[in-house]
Amino acid sequence: MICYQYSDLFNSLCQNAGIKSKEIFGYSRGSSYHENDRFYETNHSWNGVRIDSSWYLVDATWGSGYLIQKDQWFKKLLFKWFKKPYINNRYKFVKYNNDKYFLISPDSLIINHLPANPVWQLIEFPISINTFESKDWTTYTAKMDSSYMKQIDTEEYLRKINQYTYLPTLLY
Repeated sequence: MICYQYSDLFNSLCQNAGIKSKEIFGYSRGSSYHENDRFYETNHSWNGVRIDSSWYLVDATWGSGYLIQKDQWFKKLLFKWFKKPYINNRYKFVKYNNDKYFLISPDSLIINHLPANPVWQLIEFPISINTFESKDWTTYTAKMDSSYMKQIDTEEYLRKINQYTYLPTLLY
């Protein structure tokens, strides 16, 4: 998926500029998401960046534009004449600079982005994938998710993120 290349490029640019950055893998409700879809594997990536000892979120992919379905008139015509199955699954990229996804608040991003690692949710009360997949999920409110039943301890949370970001340097 193209989002992995965007997040990898953004990560490289940050590292070359001396900014601590981490790729975040998870689930998103993108252009191909339908209301009753279930998530079985990660389908998106974005970044966390550390600026002045605080972590912020950036989705370079969603900030660069969006997808629209191409009009496939010939396939529609084949369906009309010969009853051949018509599935319009071709997309066209529309370039659109959207600053909304640059240093976006975790409370806003969690509405359509769920990190596979709950530590990267960066919200007071982490949510579960079951909550994220539910039909009623439209906005984040700071309350306990029945799957986690706890509030984030800020010191413990920062320690986990710092260990997580330090880990790759130990592996090489």
